[in-house]
Parts: sequence; structure tokens; C-alpha cells
Amino acid sequence: MSTNKRRNDLRSACFFLAPNFIGFLIFVAIPVVFSIAMAFTNWDLTLHNRFRDDPIQWVWLRNFYDLLTHDDFWKFLGNTLFFMMGIPLGIAGSLLLALLLTRKLRSEKRTTRWGLALIALAGFTGMGLLLSSMGYGLIALLFCVLSGVVLALGITTGATVYRTIFYLPSFTSGVAVFLLWKQMYNPGRGPVNESLRPILNWICHLVNSPQSGFWQVCCYALWVIAGAGVLYFGTVTIRSWRRRDFGLGTSFMRLLNLVLGGLILFLLGLRLKSVPPDLWQVIGYGLWAVAGLGVLYFGAVTIRGWLRRDFGFGTGFMSLLALAVGGLILFSLGLVLKSLPLWAGDKALEAPEWLIDVHWAKPALMIMGLWMAVGSNNMLLYIAGISNVPQHLYEAADIDGASSWQRFWNITWPQLAPTTFFIVIMSVIGGIQGGFEQARTMTRGGPDGATTTLSYYVYSEGFETLRMGYASSIAWVIFIIIFSLTMFNYKFGNRYVNE
Repeated sequence: MSTNKRRNDLRSACFFLAPNFIGFLIFVAIPVVFSIAMAFTNWDLTLHNRFRDDPIQWVWLRNFYDLLTHDDFWKFLGNTLFFMMGIPLGIAGSLLLALLLTRKLRSEKRTTRWGLALIALAGFTGMGLLLSSMGYGLIALLFCVLSGVVLALGITTGATVYRTIFYLPSFTSGVAVFLLWKQMYNPGRGPVNESLRPILNWICHLVNSPQSGFWQVCCYALWVIAGAGVLYFGTVTIRSWRRRDFGLGTSFMRLLNLVLGGLILFLLGLRLKSVPPDLWQVIGYGLWAVAGLGVLYFGAVTIRGWLRRDFGFGTGFMSLLALAVGGLILFSLGLVLKSLPLWAGDKALEAPEWLIDVHWAKPALMIMGLWMAVGSNNMLLYIAGISNVPQHLYEAADIDGASSWQRFWNITWPQLAPTTFFIVIMSVIGGIQGGFEQARTMTRGGPDGATTTLSYYVYSEGFETLRMGYASSIAWVIFIIIFSLTMFNYKFGNRYVNE
């Protein structure tokens, strides 16, 4: 190739790349460098503008010192981490949806599909009419009819309809969705509370009903089931150890957890021996026991797997984090059920005030975020990953007589490790950066800063109080947090993906 030809190709390439390169310089590179410089100054638009002559001064690390010693930063960082507890649930929901949407319909005949669709539509419509006649209102009727329509469309046209419906929140305007949920959370006339009130009234009536032998039977039944479970899994553990399915260490940890479970049940029996058995109290303590045993057992398995190099430290850390979130949820449910008789003792249970209540504002936004995350791009990534799993692996598993759970755990889940690794990294980055739009639209960061995240903190300091230097320092602290978490997970978690 001649020199002139190379020069002409270089000019053509530069000509076509120039718009993108210029846009990168103007909108990315220059603002990033400028924000670094701002973070070390005291630039405040209320002091440094064309109407005042105060010069901008270099304060060096003063902004970072004030930030890290300010209580609001740690409070808003805690809010951000609290919202991120919904990430494992969102990932698990996306995986579950992907698994369901990649399954083929059993019936291939068109007439059978139409029959099933009509049955589903009629059944859900009848259920809605029954609920509306029982005092649950038109919301129950509308919900049941829409559920029947969606189910009928899915039966007749396949999983494509479900994929489209589940993906709708992802390409719908964020502000429009947030305004819709804000109206749904309205304490007085919102659909959420309108649907909750009949349920809460029924629960209150059930809790306040006179104690009968039914609760005692339920209590003893739970103890029998738990004892039978301890006996069964203990027998399976000993038998598997004798067959050399796993080593003595794993067997010891399993038996230790079973013994601890039996001890907790025994102490629970002593605790309830002197009082009338209360179903809500029994269920509450049972959930606490399940949460504690689950965290203890799976935490020990995760740490043991990391020590044996079965997977990277980052993957083990994320597993423990997801497990801690699940244990916290079970513990909270146990606390709620244990306290139900006290809450419903004198008056009826009231629906939450959601966005205007300090205690309910964060859970409200997390529920909405989970609804949006389950059918998001993560679902599409998992669908693509499941579609690329080699079919001969499933055929070999069928020949060996593997169950559905064994097929998932030993074939599907390991094959999805790169996809999960990418989703975890992007979810952590989005979790640290997120929270601005919904807080700005729905709560304005309130009540009492309960929904203010780090990204909203940047906005409030930069565009409300106009302290641009201080806001830039917050932005770079967020960058340091994201970079550190990403490198940590990439270094240790990537080892398991590569293996």
C-alpha cells in the first residue's frame, strides 16, 4: 500500500471519527478534568458570580475532610446501601423470570391453547367478581381481569407476550412511572392501600379472635414437622457421609446446624410451655430460627468453598451479602408476626402512609425498584445466556436421571456465571449511582432525608445550595467507592468465572 493511500485512509478515518471525538472531549473529558479541579476549590455560585468579586480559592483537601466528617454523608451513604439490599432480590427475580420464559408450552395444539386461554380468562374474571362482591372493590376486579387477559395472551401466543409485558417498565419514561407509583402510594385513595385495608381488617379479626384448640394444633404440628425435618436431613447427612459423597468436615457442619436447630426448637418449647401457644409467636420464632440456621449453614459452606478455592473471594462475598439480605428479611417477617397480637390488640391495623412516613419511605421505593428491576435488561441477559447453554449437557443430564433442580444447579447456573458476574458488577455500579430520579420525583429526598442517596446529595449541594466545589468532591468520593468495589469484585470474583 502506497504512502498516499495510507494518508488518504487516515484523513477519511479522522473525518468520520471527528464528531464522536469532539463530542467526547466537550461532554466527557473536559467536564471530568474540570470537576477534578473544582473539588479542590471553594467555588460557590452564591459567592463567585458576576455580581461579586470574591476570588475562587484553592482549599485542597478541605472539601473531602468536611464531607467525611459530616453526619449527613454517612446517613446518605447508609440510605444508598439500604436501597442496594434489593439488588440480590432483583437479580434472583430476573433469573426466575428468564427460566420461566425459556420454557416451552406443553400444549402444541391450537385448539387446546384457545380452550385453556378461555378457561383462564373466565376463571380470573369470576374470581374478580367474587372478590368485588365480598367488599374488596373494583380494584380487585380490575386486577383479576387484567391477570386473566395476560395469561390468556401468553397461552395463545407464547412467551413473547410475557417478555414484552415484563420489559415494559424498562423502556417506559422513568418520570411517568414514578408519578404513577406516587399516586398508587397515596395513603387516602391509592390503589395499594385500598387493596391492603380489607386484608388488614381480616388479619386483625383473625388475631383478635378467641384462642382455640386450632392454634395449639398448629403449634404442635410445626414442632412435629421441624423435628421430622431434623431427623430426615440428619439421616441423609450420615448416609451420604458413609457413601463418601462428601468429607467429614461438611458432614460435621451439617450435623452441627441440625443440632443447633433442634436446640432452638427445644428452647422455643420451654419458652412457650408456660403460656398459651400463639400461632403468630410460633411462626415468628420459627422464621428467626430459619434465618439464623440458614445464615450459619450457608455462610460456613461459602467460607469453606472460598478456602478450598472453589470460587473467588468476590463471589463468596456477594453470596454472603445476598444471604444476609435474605436472613434480614426473614428476621423482619418474624418480628412482624411476633408483634401482630400487640399491634392489633386495641385497634384495627392501619395501612402505611408510605412516602410520607420515615419508616416506610425506603421500603416503598425498594418495592417499586424491584418491580422495575425484575423484568429489566438483566432478564434479557439471562434469557440470552440460557439460550446459549449447550443442549448436549441437558441431554446427558436426562440420561443420568437428573432432576430439574440438579439440571439447574449443575448445568444452568455454572454456565450463567459470566452473565451473573457482569450483572452483579453493573448492578452495584447502578446501585451506588442510583436513587436520584425517584427521590427527586416522589419524595424530594424526604421525609427527614430518609430517601436521600449520594447521587441526590450531589444534586442538592450543586444545584440547590450551589456549592459546586463541595458537590464535585462528593461525586469523586462516589467514583472512588464504585471503582474500589468493582476492582475488588473483578479481581476475586473473576477467578470463579474463568474456572
